[in-house]
Amino acid sequence: VHSFPTRRSSDLTKDLILATFMRACEVSDFPAGLAMQAYLRSGPDDAQRIIDFAKRIGRPITVRLVKGAYWDHEVIRAQEQGWACPVWTDKAATDACFEKMAGLLLGAHDAGVRMACGSHNARSIGHALAVAESLGLRKDAVEMQMLYGMADGLKAACLERGLRVRQ
Repeated sequence: VHSFPTRRSSDLTKDLILATFMRACEVSDFPAGLAMQAYLRSGPDDAQRIIDFAKRIGRPITVRLVKGAYWDHEVIRAQEQGWACPVWTDKAATDACFEKMAGLLLGAHDAGVRMACGSHNARSIGHALAVAESLGLRKDAVEMQMLYGMADGLKAACLERGLRVRQ
Protein backbone atom coordinates (compact mmCIF):
# COMPACT_ATOMS: atom_id res chain seq x y z
CA VAL A 1 0.00 0.00 0.00
CA HIS A 2 1.40 3.36 -1.02
CA SER A 3 0.75 6.55 0.86
CA PHE A 4 0.59 9.58 -1.41
CA PRO A 5 1.08 13.12 -0.15
CA THR A 6 -2.05 15.21 0.10
CA ARG A 7 -0.05 18.36 -0.63
CA ARG A 8 0.89 19.57 -4.09
CA SER A 9 4.34 18.60 -5.33
CA SER A 10 5.19 22.30 -5.80
CA ASP A 11 4.50 22.91 -2.08
CA LEU A 12 6.62 19.91 -1.13
CA THR A 13 9.46 21.11 -3.37
CA LYS A 14 9.31 24.64 -1.94
CA ASP A 15 9.26 23.32 1.61
CA LEU A 16 12.22 21.04 0.85
CA ILE A 17 14.16 23.96 -0.61
CA LEU A 18 13.44 26.11 2.46
CA ALA A 19 14.41 23.28 4.82
CA THR A 20 17.62 22.63 2.87
CA PHE A 21 18.50 26.33 2.87
CA MET A 22 17.93 26.60 6.62
CA ARG A 23 19.97 23.47 7.32
CA ALA A 24 22.83 24.79 5.17
CA CYS A 25 22.74 28.04 7.20
CA GLU A 26 23.02 26.02 10.40
CA VAL A 27 26.05 24.01 9.34
CA SER A 28 28.03 26.43 7.19
CA ASP A 29 28.98 30.10 7.31
CA PHE A 30 28.29 31.71 3.94
CA PRO A 31 26.52 34.86 2.68
CA ALA A 32 23.03 33.39 3.02
CA GLY A 33 20.31 34.46 0.67
CA LEU A 34 17.32 33.14 -1.24
CA ALA A 35 14.52 34.34 -3.48
CA MET A 36 10.88 34.33 -2.39
CA GLN A 37 7.96 34.64 -4.77
CA ALA A 38 5.02 36.86 -3.89
CA TYR A 39 2.73 35.21 -6.43
CA LEU A 40 2.52 32.19 -4.12
CA ARG A 41 -0.43 32.26 -1.75
CA SER A 42 1.93 30.89 0.91
CA GLY A 43 4.30 33.85 0.47
CA PRO A 44 3.62 35.67 3.76
CA ASP A 45 3.83 32.42 5.75
CA ASP A 46 7.06 31.48 3.97
CA ALA A 47 8.52 34.92 4.70
CA GLN A 48 7.56 34.61 8.36
CA ARG A 49 9.20 31.19 8.47
CA ILE A 50 12.51 32.69 7.24
CA ILE A 51 12.17 35.66 9.60
CA ASP A 52 11.65 33.37 12.59
CA PHE A 53 14.61 31.27 11.48
CA ALA A 54 16.88 34.32 11.11
CA LYS A 55 15.91 35.45 14.60
CA ARG A 56 16.59 32.00 16.01
CA ILE A 57 20.05 31.55 14.47
CA GLY A 58 21.11 35.20 14.70
CA ARG A 59 22.72 35.57 11.29
CA PRO A 60 21.96 37.82 8.35
CA ILE A 61 19.82 36.42 5.56
CA THR A 62 19.09 38.25 2.33
CA VAL A 63 15.69 37.67 0.77
CA ARG A 64 15.23 38.66 -2.86
CA LEU A 65 11.53 39.38 -3.09
CA VAL A 66 10.09 38.88 -6.57
CA LYS A 67 6.58 38.59 -7.91
CA GLY A 68 7.21 35.15 -9.44
CA ALA A 69 8.56 33.52 -12.55
CA TYR A 70 6.54 30.38 -13.22
CA TRP A 71 2.93 31.55 -13.00
CA ASP A 72 1.76 29.71 -16.14
CA HIS A 73 3.43 26.47 -15.07
CA GLU A 74 1.94 26.65 -11.56
CA VAL A 75 -1.59 27.31 -12.87
CA ILE A 76 -1.47 24.63 -15.56
CA ARG A 77 0.08 22.02 -13.25
CA ALA A 78 -2.58 22.64 -10.59
CA GLN A 79 -5.33 22.31 -13.21
CA GLU A 80 -3.82 19.07 -14.56
CA GLN A 81 -3.61 17.54 -11.09
CA GLY A 82 -6.93 18.86 -9.79
CA TRP A 83 -5.16 20.84 -7.04
CA ALA A 84 -6.10 24.19 -5.63
CA CYS A 85 -4.08 26.81 -7.46
CA PRO A 86 -1.01 27.76 -5.35
CA VAL A 87 -0.60 31.20 -6.93
CA TRP A 88 -2.69 34.33 -6.95
CA THR A 89 -4.60 34.42 -10.21
CA ASP A 90 -4.84 38.18 -10.57
CA LYS A 91 -2.14 40.82 -10.56
CA ALA A 92 -3.72 42.94 -7.83
CA ALA A 93 -3.60 40.03 -5.37
CA THR A 94 0.03 39.31 -6.28
CA ASP A 95 0.91 42.99 -5.82
CA ALA A 96 -0.86 43.06 -2.44
CA CYS A 97 1.03 39.93 -1.36
CA PHE A 98 4.33 41.51 -2.50
CA GLU A 99 3.59 44.57 -0.38
CA LYS A 100 2.65 42.45 2.63
CA MET A 101 5.81 40.38 2.31
CA ALA A 102 7.93 43.52 1.87
CA GLY A 103 6.49 44.87 5.12
CA LEU A 104 7.26 41.64 6.96
CA LEU A 105 10.81 41.42 5.61
CA LEU A 106 11.65 45.07 6.20
CA GLY A 107 10.14 44.87 9.67
CA ALA A 108 12.65 42.12 10.44
CA HIS A 109 15.68 44.21 9.45
CA ASP A 110 16.84 44.42 13.07
CA ALA A 111 16.71 40.61 13.22
CA GLY A 112 19.19 40.36 10.33
CA VAL A 113 16.81 40.00 7.40
CA ARG A 114 17.94 42.04 4.40
CA MET A 115 15.41 42.64 1.66
CA ALA A 116 16.38 42.89 -1.98
CA CYS A 117 13.56 44.27 -4.10
CA GLY A 118 13.53 42.26 -7.34
CA SER A 119 11.05 44.34 -9.28
CA HIS A 120 10.73 46.69 -12.25
CA ASN A 121 7.39 47.98 -10.98
CA ALA A 122 7.52 51.58 -9.75
CA ARG A 123 4.66 51.06 -7.28
CA SER A 124 6.29 47.99 -5.73
CA ILE A 125 9.63 49.77 -5.41
CA GLY A 126 7.94 52.89 -4.03
CA HIS A 127 6.04 50.82 -1.48
CA ALA A 128 9.20 49.08 -0.27
CA LEU A 129 10.99 52.42 0.07
CA ALA A 130 8.04 53.99 1.90
CA VAL A 131 7.90 51.08 4.36
CA ALA A 132 11.66 51.26 4.92
CA GLU A 133 11.42 55.00 5.54
CA SER A 134 8.47 54.60 7.93
CA LEU A 135 10.55 52.09 9.91
CA GLY A 136 13.44 54.55 10.12
CA LEU A 137 15.72 52.35 8.03
CA ARG A 138 18.62 53.83 6.10
CA LYS A 139 18.45 54.12 2.31
CA ASP A 140 20.83 51.21 1.91
CA ALA A 141 18.54 48.89 3.89
CA VAL A 142 16.90 47.82 0.63
CA GLU A 143 18.82 46.79 -2.45
CA MET A 144 17.07 47.22 -5.80
CA GLN A 145 17.71 44.29 -8.12
CA MET A 146 16.83 44.78 -11.77
CA LEU A 147 17.57 42.91 -14.94
CA TYR A 148 19.97 44.22 -17.55
CA GLY A 149 18.13 45.98 -20.35
CA MET A 150 14.88 46.44 -18.44
CA ALA A 151 13.46 49.60 -16.85
CA ASP A 152 16.62 51.61 -17.44
CA GLY A 153 14.81 54.85 -16.56
CA LEU A 154 13.67 53.39 -13.24
CA LYS A 155 17.21 52.14 -12.52
CA ALA A 156 18.57 55.62 -13.24
CA ALA A 157 15.98 57.20 -10.93
CA CYS A 158 16.93 54.79 -8.14
CA LEU A 159 20.61 55.58 -8.60
CA GLU A 160 19.87 59.34 -8.61
CA ARG A 161 18.14 58.88 -5.23
CA GLY A 162 21.28 57.23 -3.88
CA LEU A 163 19.75 53.75 -3.68
CA ARG A 164 21.73 50.55 -4.03
CA VAL A 165 21.02 48.97 -7.40
CA ARG A 166 22.29 45.56 -8.52
CA GLN A 167 21.85 44.81 -12.22
